[in-house]
Amino acid sequence: MTKLALISKPTQIDGVNEIGDVVVIREDSHIFTVAEHEVFDIVEIPDSVVIVRELYPEVTMARKVKTTEWTVEEPERKMVWKDADGNFKEIARRVKYPLRYDTSEKKFKENYSRYIENTTVVVSK
Repeated sequence: MTKLALISKPTQIDGVNEIGDVVVIREDSHIFTVAEHEVFDIVEIPDSVVIVRELYPEVTMARKVKTTEWTVEEPERKMVWKDADGNFKEIARRVKYPLRYDTSEKKFKENYSRYIENTTVVVSK
């Protein structure tokens, strides 16, 4: 079992985070404070902490190499995230929390695709 602290109405800030964003992942034995219960939605799920952490989308640096010849030019670089299909897409707009939990569907979802700017494929599978 795992406990999650999720963004809730009191902690939701437009353009920064959304309700359901995963802020904290803790073992089942963890006891959240009264203050944490007041500002976050605390939910328990059957998955282990290790499994939940593996759900975070992979984020890495992509480099565009212009030539195979020696050069003093720096390659073009972009931060990218890996989608469910294995494609790497540009992170044009950063997200504070890369993962969210939909309590109605009981499913995790990544947050990068929430913004249209982050859907440009840089490296195809």
